[in-house]
Amino acid sequence: MMPVTTGCADGDLPSNQARVDGVVHNPLVSIVVAAHNAEVTLARALDCLLSQKIENWEAIIVDDASTDRTPAIAARYAEHDSRFRALRSCANSAAGARNSGIATARGNWLMFLDADDWVDASFLAKMLAALETAPDAVAAYCGSQRVMPDGELTASNIPTEVAIQPFETFARRCAIPTNALLVDRQTIVELGGFDVSLRTCENWDLWQRVARLGRNWVMVDEPLAFYQASPNSLSGNSRQVLADAEIVIARGFSPDPRVKHPASAHANGAVETIGRSASEALAWCALWNAASDCGSGS
Repeated sequence: MMPVTTGCADGDLPSNQARVDGVVHNPLVSIVVAAHNAEVTLARALDCLLSQKIENWEAIIVDDASTDRTPAIAARYAEHDSRFRALRSCANSAAGARNSGIATARGNWLMFLDADDWVDASFLAKMLAALETAPDAVAAYCGSQRVMPDGELTASNIPTEVAIQPFETFARRCAIPTNALLVDRQTIVELGGFDVSLRTCENWDLWQRVARLGRNWVMVDEPLAFYQASPNSLSGNSRQVLADAEIVIARGFSPDPRVKHPASAHANGAVETIGRSASEALAWCALWNAASDCGSGS
């Protein structure tokens, strides 16, 4: 059986490890799968990776303080396929769990997959192909569809503006879900990973920092990522989302000392004349959350 890394990782980003069991591995993509009490959905998420047309990947399954069968499921996949590695964390947050996975990742590119989400079998192949056409790009993103509790798919969402003005877009809203992105690993490490002080919106905050660097984002105009809508998820806590969104939007309209080398155009934050003001962006976020609450019967 492949060993499960024990102990409670705290979500920091220590030095990257290049060896596992004494063998050097060079996967092209590292997929960080954050899982907390995910025994019902984890296998589906991991199976979508086994279906990928590109085989040169590793998946780091981060069990974040689960009390159900999540650790056993992760260990079973690691036993049967050496591309899977299981890591135990007690970060008690999506940001901290993902950072624990980033710390052991070895691939050139990072993908983040939550345990209740999945991607199309062509996801890695098409995203990597898009990146090959733009060697200066820091990330590729694709369209996505929300999966409602009854299994119904919403219409595909593909934010074309991200490829045109990534920073101005992310200063105002989170245009891309967590699993619809393939991003340069070294860039994420240099930016410090996810902000563990945020309970929600941590992916938005990180995409915003990546975009502040001023590098290109490549769009794959297909819905290849699927994310589950659940009333029990952190993103369903509208009050927490709005509180965290206010922090992220304020950062987007200001200098961000966490980004050491921003593009000169973004060093002082978003430009008010290009899109919604900070207050308008927050108002739209509040409106979206209110509509979501109404739709779920809250």
